[in-house]
Amino acid sequence: MRPYLAREGGGAGVAGAGRVGLRICPANPFNDVVDLEQARELETLLVKDPANYQHLVQMANTQYDMNDFVKAADYYEKARKIRDDSPDVMTDLGVCYKEIGQPQKALELFDKAAEGHPEHWQSRYNAAVVRLFDLNDVAGAKIEVDKLKQLKGKVTGLPDLAGLEGEIAKRMK
Repeated sequence: MRPYLAREGGGAGVAGAGRVGLRICPANPFNDVVDLEQARELETLLVKDPANYQHLVQMANTQYDMNDFVKAADYYEKARKIRDDSPDVMTDLGVCYKEIGQPQKALELFDKAAEGHPEHWQSRYNAAVVRLFDLNDVAGAKIEVDKLKQLKGKVTGLPDLAGLEGEIAKRMK
């Protein structure tokens, strides 16, 4: 499994409902073949019905899994034009933008997801990661972690925050 986010309609993830934190991509050629086959099937379906929200999200997830964040972002954006209420899609799209060097845009999406869905810890966690590691905003990362701590006992799957807290403490010195 790999870090960061949650996915609309299921999918592999870390920390329960989603992928979180630093990317871990174990090499597994079988997964690549499956992803390519799935992408081909979804392309065929999208030719027939280019405005199918579920297929757009599935294609975005598949591209994400293949580490093609530019294509994944494009499909997530197409899905958001149809329906823009999924914190999972916003968060996965945010990770795509982070991965292609647009951390500020990623942060905007994480914030929007968290504002609309306060229980969606994945968006807050990713906001903390981007603030700390990409934007060097230690104070902002601490605020995000404090918000995450308030969710303890209220949501399932919340990861251990000790690593993030330790990194924040180290950088505050």
